[in-house]
Amino acid sequence: MASLEDYFGGNPAGTGMCLMDLSGVAVSAAKAQAAAFGTDVVELGFLRHMILNSLLANRKKFRHDYPELIIACDSKANWRKVKHPFYKAHRSAAKEADSFDWDEYFRLFSIIKEEIRQVFPFKMVEVEGAEGDDIIGVLTSQYKGRNVLIHAKDSDFNQCCRLPNVKIWSPFKQAIIVDTDAEANLFTKICRGETGDGIPNILSVNNSFVDKIRQKALRETKIDEWRANGIPTDELMERFLENQELIDFRYIPKELRQEIVDTYEATKSMDSKQKIFAYLTQKELAKISTTFLSDIEALT
Repeated sequence: MASLEDYFGGNPAGTGMCLMDLSGVAVSAAKAQAAAFGTDVVELGFLRHMILNSLLANRKKFRHDYPELIIACDSKANWRKVKHPFYKAHRSAAKEADSFDWDEYFRLFSIIKEEIRQVFPFKMVEVEGAEGDDIIGVLTSQYKGRNVLIHAKDSDFNQCCRLPNVKIWSPFKQAIIVDTDAEANLFTKICRGETGDGIPNILSVNNSFVDKIRQKALRETKIDEWRANGIPTDELMERFLENQELIDFRYIPKELRQEIVDTYEATKSMDSKQKIFAYLTQKELAKISTTFLSDIEALT
C-alpha cells in the first residue's frame, strides 16, 4: 500500500532532475474529462484529481534516481509569437470553432497550479515570455552535470538527447527513450516544420497555415541531400533559419535563458507532509482516489 514516503520520503540515491510540462498534462486531462463525460466544461475537482494523479505517479516512479521534480509552465506571453506572428496563429481559429470552454479551463488550471505551488515539494518554474518547452530545454542544457529525465508526450524534446545525460520518459509508450540520432532528426524536423505549432516545411511560405496555403511536398531524399551537402539556395536557407529559431532550443533568446535559470535557482519548494495531508483531506481527494486514501492512512 502506497504512503507519502513513497512520494516524498527517504534519501533518494540519485541527484538527477525530472522535468515535466504541466500545461501539456493539464490539457490532456481536461480533454479526457470532457470526452468521457460528453461536456464542454471541465469540473475543478476532477481536473485537480487527474493532474495530481499524473504528477504523483511520475514522482513515485522516478524519485529514487531523479529526486527533484521540476514543473515547467507556459506563460501567457510567448517570445516566438513576437518574432514570428504566424507561430501557433492557426490555433486561435481552431479554439473559436471548438465548443470546449477554454476560458473556464484556464481559470481552473490557474487555481490548481497555485495549489500545487503552495503545497507540494516540487519546483514550479514560470517565466514571462517562455513556454514550458523553453524552460525544459534551457534547464536541460544548463545542468549538464546532472542526469535529466524529461516527461514528454511528443518528440519536441528528442533534440535534448544530444546531451549524454538526458533521457525521455514517454507516458504513451510507458518506456524510456534515448534518441541516438538527435542532431540528424532535429535537422529533419526543422526542414519539415511542425504542423501543431503552425510551422510549415521550408519549401513553403511561413504563413501557409494561417492563410490556408497548401504546402509543397518535401521528400525524405531531398532532406538527406541537404543534410549531406547543405541548403542549396539563399531563399531556402532563409526559411530554414526561420524554422530553426522556432524549433531548436539553442536559439532561445539569451536574456530569456538567463531569466529561466535565475527563476529556477530562486524558486523554493514546500516540504511539509502535514500540509499535503491537510490539502488532500480538505479537497476530498481521498474520496475519489484509493492511492490518496492509502497515503492518508499511512500518516495516522
